[in-house]
Amino acid sequence: MNASTEVTIQKSALPSMAMSETDLIGVLSSSLYLGAAKNSILMVLSYCKATGLDPMQKPVHIVPMWDKNSKAMRDVVMPDGVAGDCDGCGEYFARLVGGKCGFCRDGRRRVVGVEGLVV
Repeated sequence: MNASTEVTIQKSALPSMAMSETDLIGVLSSSLYLGAAKNSILMVLSYCKATGLDPMQKPVHIVPMWDKNSKAMRDVVMPDGVAGDCDGCGEYFARLVGGKCGFCRDGRRRVVGVEGLVV
């Protein structure tokens, strides 16, 4: 095969994205986004795919907002800070500011293996 006809199958780095979309919507609607409309969960999945975030780590919230033009409530996907690995300690945090978690920004450190202990 030459380069123009070669097909590459790329696996997603996120395990949750390996599920079928139907299964993932079912899991999200019965756990993290309980009671959310299917279209709202599809917005979450689209946002997560575009940004490379894992929807199972709930990086966004579905927020109902009043739309003055349609005079009705509609769901909006709102990011919950920036999720990712901290540049300072390498741990995953749901909210980073400037690439660092709250512990590293404040000069504190977490004791690994002890939940909630901050020094």
